[in-house]
Amino acid sequence: MKSRLTLISPLLTAWLLSSCNTPPNLPNFVKKKGKTQDGTVEPSTGIGEEIAGGTGTDGYTNLVCKQEETHRGLRAWRRLSNTEIINTVKVVFAVPEATDFTTLLNDIPKKDIFDTVQAKENFMEGNRLKGYVSFAEKVSAGTNMAKVFPCMAEGAACLTKQMPIIGAAAWRRPLTADEITLFTTLYKNLLLDGVKSEATFPYIIQALILSPNFMYRSELGKANASGEFELTSWEIASALSYLLWRNPPDDRLKELAAKDGLNTSEIIAAEANRMLADPRAKVAMGDFAEMWLESKRILNVNKPQPQFTDAAKLGLSEEVKKFFVQTMWGSKDATYKQLLTSTYTVGDQSTAFVYGSQPQSDGTLPFVQEQRRGILGQGAYLASHALPDQPNPITRGVYIAERLLCVDFAPPPAVKIPEQMAGLSNKERFRIHSSAPACALCHVAIDPLGFAMENFDSAGVFRSMDAGQPIAINMEMTIDKKQVQVTSPQGLSTSIAESRQGMECFVRQTFRYTLGRMEYAQREIKGAPITFKDSNQAKLDQCQINAATDAMVKAGGSLKSAIVAMVSSPAFRIRLIGKLDTNALGLLGGEH
Repeated sequence: MKSRLTLISPLLTAWLLSSCNTPPNLPNFVKKKGKTQDGTVEPSTGIGEEIAGGTGTDGYTNLVCKQEETHRGLRAWRRLSNTEIINTVKVVFAVPEATDFTTLLNDIPKKDIFDTVQAKENFMEGNRLKGYVSFAEKVSAGTNMAKVFPCMAEGAACLTKQMPIIGAAAWRRPLTADEITLFTTLYKNLLLDGVKSEATFPYIIQALILSPNFMYRSELGKANASGEFELTSWEIASALSYLLWRNPPDDRLKELAAKDGLNTSEIIAAEANRMLADPRAKVAMGDFAEMWLESKRILNVNKPQPQFTDAAKLGLSEEVKKFFVQTMWGSKDATYKQLLTSTYTVGDQSTAFVYGSQPQSDGTLPFVQEQRRGILGQGAYLASHALPDQPNPITRGVYIAERLLCVDFAPPPAVKIPEQMAGLSNKERFRIHSSAPACALCHVAIDPLGFAMENFDSAGVFRSMDAGQPIAINMEMTIDKKQVQVTSPQGLSTSIAESRQGMECFVRQTFRYTLGRMEYAQREIKGAPITFKDSNQAKLDQCQINAATDAMVKAGGSLKSAIVAMVSSPAFRIRLIGKLDTNALGLLGGEH
């Protein structure tokens, strides 16, 4: 008897192999190197390099930063993340909630680009590919075939009827006649392999899922008369839907896409606002907050306090997401400043010991100390950026610099932190570490931020004394290119909340989440001998970031305004051919 693998036709195998370790081949490359197994032209130039007949970033001469209509983005392939893959098969194939998705290997997060899967570590190859094949089999096994293909008895004719429906849902765009023919050919080949007619349909589902057209989403666009690339309405529909819902497009988006109705910034902004009013947006933005603010880091932390249970760690992690969502959708103050200066978090009894207060009827936990404010007062941040028994001002300071101010650091040298000694405060202990010549350059920026949080112990509980001495905070920080005096933790939070740099950093974070890549715009990297090239590509990203920050400032710091400004920018809709810029990639440090 033939094994299950030998029953998969050569066509299905070709689809699978074309997904392994690179994005799908671009059908509009003109420099021919040969043909791939699926018949498309294989490019002789790499993804993102020059394509004859298309405008690259260097060749774009119309940029005027203050004129948003001249802003342009970069073309890209985006592999669906595991979360998006699972959400998509649930919607398209209505698989049961109990379906086993554990064969999908976890996506490997990359610092500051969230769970984008353009990184090589997340390409579908090796064990990740094997797990994905198994996932496709489990989805097909859990699919109600009679519901998806009610005409199964008609054989190939059923595919001709149903593939325009189920295929378009799975690939988020209409299928071409040739693509439908591929599936009817697959059906016939499976019959020749000895598969019974009704038993072929699970393989059809697997072929849909294993295709690059399912696994990836295109943000390539089609060339216009100017040689630029305008995203199609179908591409816009997917870009919006996976950004704001982490799900495939709904009926409204598909209706607009079918009429090519997602072709202006005004319509895209209107759809973004509609989608932000949907509960699915709260789940997606909670995921964004989880990645941006590293809330899951607390799950792997152990503390000596008996209250620091697994339930408490999970509660602290969830607090971050819930608080961000409640703030973003708050009826009174859905602003960046509220995110930094709120007098409460959103939690339950499991985390109350951190704050010394009790949950209120609305699910909030009040901050009883004036020093504790906003996201920097939350236990998930304070406890996960600490030693088991003492605060760690270095990791706390790096977090503030990178996550809230968008200042980065070169990888740190291997310097041991001095042991704790009786009578020596935590601040004095870490000053010994920072005084090492190899450390001083970065720690001038890191330590003041971390020392401002010394009022919170290793578990995030408030304290006013350390080593028998009152904790005194008196530091200077550079923000908005000015020196600012800070004398309390809440003063630090307020300084960041009221700065343009803080809001621009939030915009940069939304940029990275929205586009799945680091910005090429210049940014400060301490301790790295790097001079950013003042390239046109860098200017394009910076102008887009400037415009979204301006919109956010004008809207009083509204969190939603940053998202809407990002997707309604012409740069979201009109793209150029970009170049790999090593000055903007691979420069971020590891743990400090």
